[in-house]
Order: sequence, then structure tokens, then C-alpha cells
Amino acid sequence: MPISAGQSIGRYHLIEPMGDGGMALVFKARDTLLERYVALKVIRTDLFSGSDMDQMLERFTREAKWLAALAHPNIVKIFDFGSFEGSPYLVEELLPGGTLKTRLGKPLPYRQAAALLAPVARALAYAHGRGIIHRDVKPANILFSETGEPMLTDFGIAKIMTSDQASTLTGTGVGIGTPAYMAPEQSLGQGVDARADIYSLAVVYYELITGRRPFEADTPMAVMFMQIKDPLPRPRLFVPDLPEKVEAVLFKALAKNPNDRYADMNAFASALDDLAEVPQVQSGFYTTDTVMDARPAQRIGASAQPAGRTAQEGPPQTTALPQQNAGGGRAAGSAMQSSASRPAVPLPTPGIGDSHPSRPAVPPPTPAARKGIPIWVWLGVAGVLVVICLVVGLAGGGFWMLSQGPARPTSAPTTAPSPVPPTAESQQPTQTTAEITVSANPTALQSHALNIQTRTSPHDDMVQVFVPAGDFLMGSTADQVAALKADCPTCDFVNETPQHHVYLDDFWIDRTEVTNAQYARCVAANACPPPTLDSKNTAPYYSDPALADYPVIYVTWNDAAAYCKWAGRKLPSEAQWEKAARGTNGAIYPWGDDNPNLNLLNYNQYIGDPTKVGSYPGGASPYGALDMAGNVWEWVNDWYGFDYYSVSPQNNPIGPQSGDKRVMRGGSWFDQDPVMRAANRGYEPFDYSYSNLGLRCASLP
Repeated sequence: MPISAGQSIGRYHLIEPMGDGGMALVFKARDTLLERYVALKVIRTDLFSGSDMDQMLERFTREAKWLAALAHPNIVKIFDFGSFEGSPYLVEELLPGGTLKTRLGKPLPYRQAAALLAPVARALAYAHGRGIIHRDVKPANILFSETGEPMLTDFGIAKIMTSDQASTLTGTGVGIGTPAYMAPEQSLGQGVDARADIYSLAVVYYELITGRRPFEADTPMAVMFMQIKDPLPRPRLFVPDLPEKVEAVLFKALAKNPNDRYADMNAFASALDDLAEVPQVQSGFYTTDTVMDARPAQRIGASAQPAGRTAQEGPPQTTALPQQNAGGGRAAGSAMQSSASRPAVPLPTPGIGDSHPSRPAVPPPTPAARKGIPIWVWLGVAGVLVVICLVVGLAGGGFWMLSQGPARPTSAPTTAPSPVPPTAESQQPTQTTAEITVSANPTALQSHALNIQTRTSPHDDMVQVFVPAGDFLMGSTADQVAALKADCPTCDFVNETPQHHVYLDDFWIDRTEVTNAQYARCVAANACPPPTLDSKNTAPYYSDPALADYPVIYVTWNDAAAYCKWAGRKLPSEAQWEKAARGTNGAIYPWGDDNPNLNLLNYNQYIGDPTKVGSYPGGASPYGALDMAGNVWEWVNDWYGFDYYSVSPQNNPIGPQSGDKRVMRGGSWFDQDPVMRAANRGYEPFDYSYSNLGLRCASLP
């Protein structure tokens, strides 16, 4: 019997149809067991003869299992699959933002189009690394999440529908793929590999920037013939001011011969990043040869929603720029783009160019999962926060909880009050000590004890944590570097060697990164210049009162040094920063040696934005410093020296005497796992600023 709205398929109640594609019927459905809405896709069986049906069902089961294992923040998650009255179906997460197809309109600026599609390219690269080819990349298969992130769907549907007897589907008039986006070899019925997906995604990019597909005709067969035989129409015929570099990327990606295209999707993703002018931090890690998920068992594949950012009515109008990715960054040590004037990237909306997108309101954030994170994880984190608050509150008379952020001003940061002059009393730090157990994993309590002493700066209300004098292990061992190079042969981690003992005197370091509100006090005192941009991926950022407790960004090294001087502190030395981050025994991360996850830090574009400072108490360092991994990079005081560790003094090293770059530490919201290591060293010119770079200060007793 035909499947229609109002029916129930097992625990799924079909509410309304959402689409009728060539390969599947799509319904909005209600999962009555988990009480959530889902998208249920029923594979069309009328395309198969009786002799092919058993083969198709067997293929469906095999492919569905593969697809359900995909875990990437830009791939729509498959929750379930099954068969109903002989019709196979897939159950996927329901995305309310619509498809790219429905948002097409006027041509999109090439940078914005590249920024939009780069995450899709990385999702494809991730799947290709697992032997899965999409075969039907097109705007209708690019959806948008509540937060405006592009999400690729219908992985493997084309393969499920493929018959070993090619004439079966050809006879029905249904092609495997969509002719306007199909690679020539696909149109010819030849075997395809990942390079066919490169071609299809390049057609989408061509369409976004020119407003038309490269080959258009009255019939699908005519389009297929043009894909095979006709030369590519120059994009500049439709967009005369298009840079030649954009045409070069398209001519390469849309080459008739697969061997003339990019070698793999990672390379194409890197080309899109270049067009979008997305920089890569010189951190010694990730190159175009690095596979996105080289450590799949050590990662959480689901995406996390930007903390506290609520869904708006209708699709959001902006999306985060794609940043460094796990599979397609620039080669380690290459120059990072230094432009500080990147525009916000609006998503294409119906009639692109007709209106200016507005930024949805952003309430104060609290960490939350966008999808795929079980509720017990967040309950566990909440329990840890309660324990922290109770213990610290009892020990210090209610003095500064670890989960509490700095005080927010009552007005926008740009009108923040002038700094409070220090008094004799405020110059004497108030201290509190607490024994706190923080778990990196609520289900496996592998915890470390924190001896936390805190004091508050009278200038900016920054809470500092105390790091006692003594030795610690700085840098990485030769064996650790060798293991890292095994995952990334072209990367160079030698600047972290040799690992050596360093003695440091007592010092204090800011518990969190400096916030917009705190930096605004320095600006109001005429001691700091405003950030080079009042935005990140959406605007405003620095002047938005709702983001007062978020880390200040777009600050140069000079800006950071000026702030710390105004606050009566200074930028930490590289050695001070690393000890505060990892403790004395050479731990890999601030929380220990357990692999990163979304309970510990903001990283790997899972959220796609900075989060409020102090949002990850589970990732605290042994001294109680927060956000020492992820969120934003942090300037430190030292000049960068590649081989400085080999000549560094043992006591209180302060870096080389001169140089042309300054060191930055900690990684950011778009960097991957190895960049999060406490020993990792980034570096940039002192006049560099960007949307993933902030600061924290240090001071002596």
C-alpha cells in the first residue's frame, strides 16, 4: 500500500510530506519513543523490477550500516533504518533550515560561496577516507542546521539505488545522480571515485558565484552530453570582475578527465579555504595530507551547538566561516593570512543580494549540545559544576566559583566604566584554597585534584590562579614527536624539542581569557586601542552586550601587551603559560592525558565560534586555569625561536632576545586535537590579529 502522512512506521508517526525526490519520499515524522522530530526517507521501490528487489534490499542494509557510522559535524546523522511493507527507509535528524536549492538567487560573492562550501568539502573528504562516495552532490542535498551550518545529506542513496544491471534503471529513465551536477565519467556510466564528487561540488560552486549552472539544456540527456563534450563556459562571462584565481580553481575541479582534477577532496577543500581567505595558524599541525579523523576512536563526531545560542524563527542568516579543518589545511609552517578585515559571511537567502541579513540576538551562553550528545553527558557535567560550586563556596566563603565568569557591565562594552583605582586593601590579594575533583568523563571518573588559590585584580576584576615555584617538564620528547609525525609526515614538531626541565618562580596567571567587557575598560581608559574589527563571523561581537563575557578577539600582540600593562600585569612567558596549562609532569593536555572531547574544550569547529570564558570547568588545568586549550589562541610575551629549547636557560626563561614573530599558545575553536596539546607552539607577526586570537595575562606575587 502507498505510504502517506498519518501512518505509523514502527515507532515513527508520519506527520507530513517534505519532498518527493527521484530516489526517496521524505516525511517529517515523530519518534514516539525518544519524543523528537526526525526526517524519514522511504526509498522508492517502484524503480526496481522484482528480480532486482532482493539485491537492492541487501545493498540497502549494507550501505545503511556504513552510513550510520559516519560522524562528522557537517554530515546529517542517520539515527535508524529498517523496512516497512517491503520499502526500506532511513531515519535522519531533522534540519529546519531548508536546503541550499531553496536559497539560490542572485550570484553570491566568491569568497562567501567558498566559505559556505568548504565545510561540505571537508565532510566529503571525511567520507571518502572511509571509502564512501556521495555520487549526488547538489544544492538540494545541502541542508542547513538551526545555526546556519551547511549539512550534507543523502550519502550513499545513489549507490543504494544503483543496479548491477545498469539497463534496469536506465530503462526507467532514472539516472544515478543529477545530470546537471554529474561528472562526465558518471554520465558515461563508467566507474567513479572521489573525483566525481569534486566535480559535482565544483558545479555547485560555479552556480553559486555565477547564478547559473555551467551546462543547461532542455533535456537531461542533452545536459549529460554537454558535460561530456562541451568546454566549460568561462565564469567571467557571467561575472566579469571575477579574479583569475577563481577561474583557475573551477577549471581544475571541472576538468573532463578525472586525472586533471584535484588529487582528492582535501586538496579541493584547501583551495576553497584559500578563496575564502581562511588562515591556518602556524602551529606545526595540519596539512593537506592529514586525514580529518586520523584518531576516530578518540573523538566525538557530533557537532555541539554554540553555547546559549538559541534557534530563531526561520533559518538564520549568517554562518561561521570555515576555519582550519582536520583534513585540508595549509602546510605546517606556511605563512598565515594576515588580513584583519574579513567580512561576515551571509548565507544565501531567497533572492540573494536583495536584502542585508540581520544577526539573531545572542543571549548569555551555557554549554549545550547541538546534536548527538547524550543527555546523561550534560547531566554529568551539571553535577560536576554543582560539586565545584559547593566546595569552592564553602572553602572560600562564596569567593569566585570556577564556573563563574567575570562580572559583566550593565552597558555595552564600548561604554564600560573606567577602571577602579587600586587601594591599599585591594592590592593585598584575597586567597582561597580548595580541593576539587574534576572529571574529564562523567562515566569514567579519571580525575585530578586541584589546589586552587585565587585573587582578583582591582583593575579589571580578573580572577587569577596561583602557580607555585618549582620545576616542570617543558616541550615534547623525541618519541612524542615521532608519533605525531607518523600521523602527519610533512608536519614539523621539532620546535617542541628537546623536552627539558625548567624552574619558574611563583607567579599568578589569569584564570580565563580576557573578555570583551574587561578589554573595553582598557579602551575606555585610553590605554588600549579597540579591536581591529568589531566582529567575528557575525556582527557585532566586541560591542554586543550579550557577548561581554566572551573572549576579546582581533587583538595584536601590541594590543595584548598594552592591556596587560594597563591591568598591572604582563603577558606570560611561554614557560609560564605551559606550566600553568599542564602542571609539572609533562601532561599532554590541561586535564591530563585523556583525549579531547566536547565536555573539556571548544575545538575543531564543533561549535564554530568562541564560547563564553570558563564554559568548560572539566578542562581545568592542575592550577585551576580554564580554557587553556581551545576557544581562542593566546598571545604570550616571548619572541619565537625555532630551536630556542636547545639553548634555553633552565631558570625562568623568557625567550629569544629578538625575532620577527611572537608566540601564541592554546589552539582555538577551529583547531584539531594535536593543536590542543599544551606543548604545541604557534607563532605570528606581532601585528597580526584574527577571529581566533585573544590573550590572558600573568603577574608575580
